[in-house]
Amino acid sequence: MKEYDNIPSDWESVKFSNIAELRHGHQFRQYDFTDEGVKVFKITQIKGNGQIDLSSCDYIDENRLTNFEKYRINKGDILVALTGATIGKTARYNKSETVLQNYRVGNFFSKDEKVLSKDYLFQYLRSNYFFNQILALQTQSAQQNIGKDDINNMIVILPKIKEQKAIASILSSLDDKIELNLEMNKTLEEMAMAIYKEWFLDFGPFRDGEFVDSELGRIPKGWKIVSFADITTKITDGAHHSPRSQIEGIPMASVKDMNDWGFNLENCRKISKSDFNKLVMQGCRPLKNDVLIAKDGSYLKHSFVVEDDLNLVLLSSIAILRPNERINPHLLNLYLKLESVKDSMKSIVTGAVIQRIVLRDFRKFRTLLPPIQIQQKAFELIEPIIKQCWMNIKENNILRETRDYLLPKLISGEIRIKEAEGEMNNLL
Repeated sequence: MKEYDNIPSDWESVKFSNIAELRHGHQFRQYDFTDEGVKVFKITQIKGNGQIDLSSCDYIDENRLTNFEKYRINKGDILVALTGATIGKTARYNKSETVLQNYRVGNFFSKDEKVLSKDYLFQYLRSNYFFNQILALQTQSAQQNIGKDDINNMIVILPKIKEQKAIASILSSLDDKIELNLEMNKTLEEMAMAIYKEWFLDFGPFRDGEFVDSELGRIPKGWKIVSFADITTKITDGAHHSPRSQIEGIPMASVKDMNDWGFNLENCRKISKSDFNKLVMQGCRPLKNDVLIAKDGSYLKHSFVVEDDLNLVLLSSIAILRPNERINPHLLNLYLKLESVKDSMKSIVTGAVIQRIVLRDFRKFRTLLPPIQIQQKAFELIEPIIKQCWMNIKENNILRETRDYLLPKLISGEIRIKEAEGEMNNLL
């Protein structure tokens, strides 16, 4: 293969089966699954940028765990999607929670850590050198698959073990910083939610004041119960017409691309600039300070405030709430994240196959509206937390760009260790 012709002379290109091993998971059936118990890790748990999301796992009865011990995923395992739209996507399991490996998830191991560093193997598997081989070998059926024999015949670029570890160390340091920022944001968001609950659920600062009865229970005097239509200038959604996708262009995001602080655009569709301009003219692009929430019933947890103008178009699976002057958009977003609110919203989710919020019902949804002066005082406490979260998100974007720039160059030997360390200093 031509891409391996220019690797350093002291490196090797070897067959995967000579140095590594792929282990399949168990082929769980629908009748195996229960409402709770031990989680089953499927390909859908591997998200963009190598993240893992266990929030939507299926379960098996924990009493059956001993029957599936050999399919237990351990901390540090390398997991790859072997089928479907996410084929080739790679993540490293970094949790201690017990989960079981489903069949079309591949678990990759080094046969000998003295020959192939597991940390280097992970970085290689997330590179285009591995992914391009998958694209070349995957079957041409409607459901894209890659088999064990295909993997075994793939090529791995193999530096000397010392350099493998150095390459992995550089890239892992960036991954670790990204993960640290994500964990920090979870803590910060919990802090923001705690303040919100103290002010607007427990009414802590107002306990000595006068209360009145309302349809939502006892509330401070002077507060109101309003509909979403009362506190927004517009409630709409993204584009219902989806232009033809292309490899390069303007991102077009759907629910699956959302996370708690924005979008992961790594795998989203792209459209042409001309199609983008047409959709913008139709009002499909959100403005700054809009609140976005996934309309799909299974994704109600995802909502956030648009801090900066987004150079993308949304699909109709995402609702856009444009708050008016009566409500702080960040407080509205925190309200949407409350478990009690998400449970209440399930009552306006319709559809047998694809469950989504109906916007006309969304406009009627009732909420508590404190006076704007009280909102401002609460937001003074919450705003520094939100700003720190966004700083972490922006830093992560830089870290990912740095990692994605260095990864192929380090794996191919185009950049060696000392050069990479210099590049990191320049980019960071």
